[in-house]
Amino acid sequence: IMNKKRLKLTIRLPSQPLRLDIDPEFDVFRRLDRNEIPPALSQALGAKKMIILLPSSANERLLKSYQEFAKALSDSGPDTVEIKFDKEIQKLPSDYSITILGWENHFTKEALSVLSEYETAIDKSQIIIRDTRTQREKHSVVFTGLNPSNKDMAFILVATDIPEALLGLGRKLPHY
Repeated sequence: IMNKKRLKLTIRLPSQPLRLDIDPEFDVFRRLDRNEIPPALSQALGAKKMIILLPSSANERLLKSYQEFAKALSDSGPDTVEIKFDKEIQKLPSDYSITILGWENHFTKEALSVLSEYETAIDKSQIIIRDTRTQREKHSVVFTGLNPSNKDMAFILVATDIPEALLGLGRKLPHY
C-alpha cells in the first residue's frame, strides 16, 4: 500500500528485468481534469450548499408535490439548502449546487442548453437522448449537468407531469 509520496520497494526476481512499467496509462498517478469527470447526482447532493428552485407556474397539485420532494431532498445531504421559487432569483448562483424542478421552471431552458452538449433535448412532446426518443407524457426525468456558472458545481433537473412520481423519486434519489 502506498500512502506516502515515496515508496521503497524490493522485488526479488530470478533474473534482471528488461523493463519495469509503473502505471503506463496514468490511471493511478494523476488527478483527473474536471472535464474528464461526468456530472453526477452525488456531486450535486454532496455539495455543501444547494439551492432548490420550485416552478412558480406549476399547477397547485404538482407544485405541492414538488415542495414535498424539495423537503425530502433537503434532508438528504447538503449542509445548507435553500428552497426558493424560480422567479425569486435572476440567474443561477455559481457557489451552489442547483436543483431545478419542473418543466415549467424558469431555468429549465438553461439546463437543457447545458444538456444539449450530451445530445439530450426535450420539447413539449418528447425526450431525446442521442438516437432514443421517448414520449414526454407519463414520464419523469432526472438529469445532471455542470452548473454553467461554475464547472465545479453540478445541477439536477427533475421534471414530471405526474405528482405521484415525485414521492418515489424523493425516497430513491438521495441514495444515488
